[in-house]
Amino acid sequence: MLKQDYKFDSRALYPELKGKRVIVTGGASGIGKATAKRFVLEGAKVGVFDYNDKAFDALKEEIPGLAGAVKVDVSSEESVKAAFTQMDQILGGIDVLISNAGISIRKKFIETDFAQWKRVMGVNLDGMCLCIMYTKNAAYSSYEENIKGTITAGKLADFVVIDDDIFEMDPLKIKDIKVKYTYLGGKLVYERNKK
Repeated sequence: MLKQDYKFDSRALYPELKGKRVIVTGGASGIGKATAKRFVLEGAKVGVFDYNDKAFDALKEEIPGLAGAVKVDVSSEESVKAAFTQMDQILGGIDVLISNAGISIRKKFIETDFAQWKRVMGVNLDGMCLCIMYTKNAAYSSYEENIKGTITAGKLADFVVIDDDIFEMDPLKIKDIKVKYTYLGGKLVYERNKK
């Protein structure tokens, strides 16, 4: 299908997303922006994390229902921690994380220096891990009753937060994971369904 043939469906299609609190990393452009727009259309309360804060004004014009946008370097734990603190004040918690932030270097691998390699890995891998860890921390600390969430990772692999700092990552087998969080007896438990 050619780009000009694509028609954006402006109808809400997933009523279960209404009122969900969603963070989209890398949400100021591309796939992240389209994802944020779709969640807003579904009635979710959406916040965007992105390093390019110059795009925020245009983003808010294009997605008028956006709850907020926060500049963050997802490869920095301090930046991620501060961003989650700020977004918690905007959204009042988090139900869904779309970990979409990612960068690439447009040159041959043999021409890539180690500093560039580290930057890509910092954003694409460390960034995903940090955002998932802080999402999990928010789930532990922000809720006293049952909560539900879906954590879906972005560009590299599907990732799920499991009890007690254990992470499962198997991009060859896992296509989509939905995680239902329930706070029972002081412990966060989960149930997952694979598509």
